[in-house]
Amino acid sequence: MSDNFDLTYKLLFRKYYANLLFYATRIVGDEEAEDVVQDVFVELWRRRDTITVGEQIQAFLYRAVYTRALNVL
Repeated sequence: MSDNFDLTYKLLFRKYYANLLFYATRIVGDEEAEDVVQDVFVELWRRRDTITVGEQIQAFLYRAVYTRALNVL
């Protein structure tokens, strides 16, 4: 499971990071956006043993960035 999640995590990061960063920048600005997105990916990594990556992962990531950005504001 761990090796499989490692690969999945890397693929998710490469696929979504830039768009999530753009999304977060529109909410919190340039200075905080990278921290917001990185926090979301760190939390995803922490929960790797309990989370299932499926079809809804994109919606999950965007919602997590949105929620984290609101907390920053």
